[in-house]
Amino acid sequence: MTPLPDFGAPDHSIRRLFQIGMRAQNSEQPRLARTAYAEILRQNPRLAEIYFHLARLELAEGHSNAALKHLTTARTLKPGEPEIWALTVDALKARNKPAALRKLLNEARTAGLPQSTIERLVYRAQSDGKSGVAQLGKIPPRAFQACVAQYRGGQLDFALQMAEQLAAQYPPAAPLETLIASIHTAKGEVDAAIRRFERAVSLDPNYAEARIMLGQVFLGTGQRDRAKQEFTAALRGVPNSPVANRFLGEINIAENQLINARRQLEIAHSGLPDDVAVCTFYGEVLLRLGQVQHGLEIVSACFSQTPNPPAALFWVYGALLAAANRDEEAIATHLQAISLFPDDDLNIIELGHLYQQLGRFEDAIGCYEDSFQRGVFSGNAVQNYAIVKKFSESTPTLHTLKEMFAKNDEARGTRAAFAFGLAKICEDIGELENAFDYLNTGNEALAERFPVESDSFLPESRMALASYAQGLPAQAGEESHAAPRVVFVSGMPRSGTTLAEQIVGSHSRVSPLGEVGIWQRRMLAEAQISDISGQPFTQEKWLEVASGMRRDYGALSNGTSVVTDKAIFSFQYIGHLLAAMPDARMIIVRRDPRDNCLSMYKNMFIEGTFRFTSDLRSLGRTYLKYLEILDFWRNELAGSFTEVYYEDIIADPETGARRLLDAAGLPWEDGCLNFQQGSRKVRTLSAFQARQPIFSSSVGAWRKFEDQLAPLIEILADGGALEDWPD
Repeated sequence: MTPLPDFGAPDHSIRRLFQIGMRAQNSEQPRLARTAYAEILRQNPRLAEIYFHLARLELAEGHSNAALKHLTTARTLKPGEPEIWALTVDALKARNKPAALRKLLNEARTAGLPQSTIERLVYRAQSDGKSGVAQLGKIPPRAFQACVAQYRGGQLDFALQMAEQLAAQYPPAAPLETLIASIHTAKGEVDAAIRRFERAVSLDPNYAEARIMLGQVFLGTGQRDRAKQEFTAALRGVPNSPVANRFLGEINIAENQLINARRQLEIAHSGLPDDVAVCTFYGEVLLRLGQVQHGLEIVSACFSQTPNPPAALFWVYGALLAAANRDEEAIATHLQAISLFPDDDLNIIELGHLYQQLGRFEDAIGCYEDSFQRGVFSGNAVQNYAIVKKFSESTPTLHTLKEMFAKNDEARGTRAAFAFGLAKICEDIGELENAFDYLNTGNEALAERFPVESDSFLPESRMALASYAQGLPAQAGEESHAAPRVVFVSGMPRSGTTLAEQIVGSHSRVSPLGEVGIWQRRMLAEAQISDISGQPFTQEKWLEVASGMRRDYGALSNGTSVVTDKAIFSFQYIGHLLAAMPDARMIIVRRDPRDNCLSMYKNMFIEGTFRFTSDLRSLGRTYLKYLEILDFWRNELAGSFTEVYYEDIIADPETGARRLLDAAGLPWEDGCLNFQQGSRKVRTLSAFQARQPIFSSSVGAWRKFEDQLAPLIEILADGGALEDWPD
C-alpha cells in the first residue's frame, strides 16, 4: 500500500461530529447521522443533546418506542431541559398512551421545572391539533369581533380605538394584543406593532399566530435572525403550521439551507397547495436541488390554476422548463412575463442566462442590456454579461456599471458577482490593475460570507484516502459491467475539464451528462461512515453503492453505450470509482498551475463551494495537496487513469482530441473536432468558451498579473509544482 499523503489527523472531535450528524439529519441521511452520534457517545456517553437528536431520528421514522428510550436517558442526564420533556410528550402522544402521558406530566410537576414550562407541557399534551390558538379570557367575543370587523374593513383608527378600550377594561389576552399589533402593522407603525406582538407571546408563548405575525414583521424589516426565532417558536406549538413553515422555507432558501427549506416547504404545500408564494418557493428549492420533474408538477399545477400568475411564478416555471430541456417553452414563458411585467427583472435576467446556455449570445447580451436600461443592476447579470461580451473603452454600458458599483447600487446580495464581472470588463480593456482590484474585492466579499478556513477540501481528501486504505470489498456478479460505461473527466476547477468533456461528449456513442453528481450522492455518505466508524465498507453497502451508481447513470444515458460525468474532485476517489465500476475510464485534465489558480481566483463559483479559491495563499496550498493526491493514485494504481494537458489540446487540437478519445476507449470521429457546433446546453461557468473554437488566449494568462500573483507563485514554486512549467 502506497503511504497516504499527510493531510493532518482526522477531525473526530465532538464538535465536528455533531456538525456532521446535524447536517446528515437535516439532509435525510439517517445512517450517517446515527454513526456520527454513536461516535460522540463513545467519546462521552453523558451528552443529553445526542440522545435527544437520536430520539428525533427515531420519531421521524415512526419508531416511538426507540425514541422514548433515548428520551428517558436524556431526561436523566438533563432533567431541567424543557425541549426533552416536550419531545417526550410528542413520543407518548404518537404511541397513543394517555396513562403514560399523565404519568409523565406528574413527573414534570415533581422535577422542579418552572411552572411556565409545566403549563406548556400540559398544553402540548392536551392539544388536539389546534395548538397555538389562544383564549380571549373575559373579553366579550362579540366586542372582539366588532374590532376585527372594523380592522378588516380598513377603519384602522376606529378599530385601534375600540381595541384599546377593551384592553383597558379587561384582563390582558393574547388575541387582543395580537389584533392591536396587527392594526399598528397596517398603519406602518412597526415599533408599536413589535411591542404589542411581544406582549401577546409573553401572555401565551404557545400562541402560534402571534409568533408568525411577529416573525413577518421582523422579516419585513430585515431582521432575519429574529424572524427565524419566531417562526421556529411557532412550530413548537404547531409543528405542521403551513404558514410558519412557508416563511422558514423562504429564509432557508436565502441562507442556502436547501434541504431544510425543502422539508419546510413540503409541509407548507401540503397545507396550502394552491398558495402561489408557497408553490413558487417550493418550486425554487426543488429546482436548486435538481428535483426538476417534481418541481414541474408542483409549479405547473399552480400556474394553470392561477388566473394572473405573478412574475416570480413565471420565473420559477420558466427555469424549471429550461432545466427539463423544454427550452422553447421556457423562452416563451419568460417572454410572456416580460411583456406582462415590464418593470420586473427576474425573468429578463433568467432569459438571458438561458440564451447564454444555448449559445445564443447576442440574445443574451440584449437581455442583460435591457435589464440595465430598466435600472436593474444585478451582480449576477453583470457577471454573465461580462462573460459573453467583448468590451472596449467605448462600450456604452461600461461607465454606468462602474458608477453603479461605486455607489453600492447593485441588487442586494450580488456585490461579489458584480465585482467579478467588472474584473473581466477591466481586463478586456487593458485596465489590469483595476481588474485585479475588483477580483480582490469580489473574493474578499465571498470570504467574509464563507470563511476560507472552513473549506472542506483537505478533510474530504483525507477521508477519501483513509476510507480507501480501510480496504474495499471485491466486486460480485456481472451488474458492475452492465452498460453504460462511465467516463469520468476530472481535475481542479477551471483546468479545462469542460473542454475535454465537450470533445468526448460530441462522439456519437456518448451522452455527456456534465456535473451530474451521481457518484457523490451514492458514495460520499458511506465513505464518511467508514471514516468515522473506522470500519471498511461492508460487502452489502459496497454493492448497493456500485449498483445504484450504474442504475442512475443508465437512467440518463439516452440509450448510448457511454456517458461522461464531468466530476470535479472525483480524483479524490479514483480507487473507489474504478473498484465500483471496473470498466469506467478516468481522465484527469491538467493545466499550468499558475493559469489554473488564476482562473479559479477570477471566477465566482456557487456560493459556499470551493472556498479555498477566495484566497491566493490558500489556493496555492490546496493545489499542492491536489498534486499529492494524484501522486498517491499514480503510485497506487499505475496506469489506471490518463492525464491530459490543456495546453496540448490548445496547441494541437486534433492530436489532443485523439488522445482524449483513446483515453475514453472510443474510436475517432471527425465531428469531435467541431464540438462547439453542437446544440447541447452548457450549464457551467465555461458556457461561453465551450461554444467557441479552440483558442490560445488563456494560455500564459498569469503573466499579465505576475506581480499580483506573487504570493501564490511562491507557494507553488516552493512546493515543486512549477518544475515542469516554463517561466
